Amino acid sequence: MKIKLFISLALILLFLSCSHTSINSFYGEREPAALKSKESCSDLILEIIGEKFSNRRLALEQSLSAKMKEEDKVRVLENLDSLLFIDYPHTLEKLLDESPETYLEDVPLHAIYNRSKGIEFRNYSATMKYLKDIKPEMTLETLKKLHSMLMKDNVDRLDSRLIGEFRESYVGGAVFSEPISKEVFQELESNPYITTTGLAKIGDDQYGGIYSYPSLEENNIKPEILNKIQATHPKLYSDIMQNLNNKVGDGKILQKNLVTALSEDLLAWFVRERDQIGPIKNKIAYKKFVNLVAKFHKEMICIHPFSDGNGRTVRMFALYYPFLREGLPPPRMVDVDADIYSSLESWVKQIEKGVESSVKLYSQIIDRNEHGLSLLNTPELFFPYGPTYAPINFLSQRPKEFIENYKDIQVDPSQFMEYVKQRRLAGTAIQYGLNEKPFVVLSKLAKDYRIFVQKSQMEFVHEKFGKEFLSLQFADLDFKMTFNDKSYKDIAKWKFKMQRWYDDSIIWRGLANQHQIISEEEILSAFTTIHPQMCSNNVLRNMPPDATDDILESLVKEDFEKYNKDLINGGLDKMAQDHSDSGPMYGVSYGYSTSRKREVGKAFAMGAMVIAKYGEHHDLEKQALLKSRVLIGARRSIKDVDLARLKKLRSDFSYHYPRQKEVMGVGAADPDSIMIVQTIDAKGNVIKSYLRNPNSPQEIWVIKGEASTLPSDQSNVLEIIKLDQ
Repeated sequence: MKIKLFISLALILLFLSCSHTSINSFYGEREPAALKSKESCSDLILEIIGEKFSNRRLALEQSLSAKMKEEDKVRVLENLDSLLFIDYPHTLEKLLDESPETYLEDVPLHAIYNRSKGIEFRNYSATMKYLKDIKPEMTLETLKKLHSMLMKDNVDRLDSRLIGEFRESYVGGAVFSEPISKEVFQELESNPYITTTGLAKIGDDQYGGIYSYPSLEENNIKPEILNKIQATHPKLYSDIMQNLNNKVGDGKILQKNLVTALSEDLLAWFVRERDQIGPIKNKIAYKKFVNLVAKFHKEMICIHPFSDGNGRTVRMFALYYPFLREGLPPPRMVDVDADIYSSLESWVKQIEKGVESSVKLYSQIIDRNEHGLSLLNTPELFFPYGPTYAPINFLSQRPKEFIENYKDIQVDPSQFMEYVKQRRLAGTAIQYGLNEKPFVVLSKLAKDYRIFVQKSQMEFVHEKFGKEFLSLQFADLDFKMTFNDKSYKDIAKWKFKMQRWYDDSIIWRGLANQHQIISEEEILSAFTTIHPQMCSNNVLRNMPPDATDDILESLVKEDFEKYNKDLINGGLDKMAQDHSDSGPMYGVSYGYSTSRKREVGKAFAMGAMVIAKYGEHHDLEKQALLKSRVLIGARRSIKDVDLARLKKLRSDFSYHYPRQKEVMGVGAADPDSIMIVQTIDAKGNVIKSYLRNPNSPQEIWVIKGEASTLPSDQSNVLEIIKLDQ
């Protein structure tokens, strides 16, 4: 069988740390609201053990039932269940092949292993149901029963006489195709159950060949195992030695008895140790339990009790079922071969991460379902074991004093998902690593992302303006899929969108027109469709004369991809520089200019830099050159770059016009984010204010004169327009 390459075990431990977060809802929160104090491992453990996993499963089923058809719910649940059965690299490959617009219920993850018309997964589902419904005792008979259920109906063409029976012959593991490292070799060599005589060094610190499990046929039983049998089963020990030395007795029967004895002793030890732990109601008991299960599972798989089907059977019996019996979530493992290749300490860490992943996956699915986000694009589906907290810079500036330290911020899983995507696009090594050494690579990516966040986000206390949160964030997949989706038609959907990806602050852009008066119809359309003047230079350059809203959206999303790529590779600094200074890339910039200051936006609405230099545009003779003056205010989103603050994050960036407080809007403004449009006369007075009602975003209030909020006195309200009616 093929065994994955697994690199240094010490490297694994380096990337793992006790930096966890609450596994409750994340969606609906965004920075800076997501800034919290780091929770301890104790908090996480108490949350895991404080709620029965069956309750969380029930909550998931109820959530899905409320949003989709019964047959679709069943398929979603089957896909989620399959994650404990299908190896992670295989599910990842399938997920990455799907279009983001696909529904999770239409992607048959559970059918990836379909060599026998889906029998493998059906057997798995039936076995899991048996464990949940019957709750059998932890006995060798239960172990054999699970093997019979998992391997029934000619799975892997295993001889029916071998199903549900301990092995009578030699079994080995092959690592021919992908050599193992020196560290892994040493781990195998130190394992009392495994013999490495079939492994040979084939390169620098690389070994290939075959290792084997305890077998009389190969005479490879280590002294540690023989001593154990001698102490617990003296008659069997005597018979084994007679067979090994003098070829006396039936080797097949003795092999089966050896496996039975080793499994029996191990199971008795597990049951005894489990009883000593007592109720799992605190961190200490939970830690002891995880360590116990890790050792139990690792040793059981090293005994390799069956001729075939050991991986799925031993995982079910010695890893998943012990957790299910306690009402805890079974751990989702990203590298099932690591049970043998890893040290016990590392395997414990992976199981802890796996439990957390299982719970986070359910929580994310529930939250995304409630908020109408794509279930297929659930980050935990793709990249479990991601970071939960990352350090950000915390700066406090006072006269003649500059203090730097760090605090932790809760990681948005969708942002981490986009980060990994960009890393994958930058090179094939990441994809290869996720297939071949997923746990190590995911751990490394989590560490790298923490460093990225530290360089890209900052909480800043200014002596004059107070606390500010500065960030450079991706236009992540969820953001892109909800961009221009006309959420204003649904109050709950619109409010979620604004809370999730937008600030309460407004960024302003002024539009001066020398050729025509902008009609009220066009003004209202800014609230419903992408307005060309709220698009990047690059979009305007590529926009055909008859561009539809769909064409504009496609061009905008291309800009999002360029921005995301630059955010990873450092190209953002150069683009921002050329955008602010009209440099070589100004014409192809994925940005459009806005300002945090209304006065600046208004100046451009009145023709600054169009009819006259900034500050000289108020002249009434020059104002006569303009047909209309329009000021648009939109909520600032996570992808928009505040150039006035960019230097705090990127020291190489410089900014020539800080008083403008320019924000480089990336791609375009989402029509849902447009909150106010004002028409202005030649003297700078506001003629009309068009305000979106935040409590009914499909309503636009047309107000005479200046207005920044909806008035309680409606005497100046000219009309209330219902969009799309």
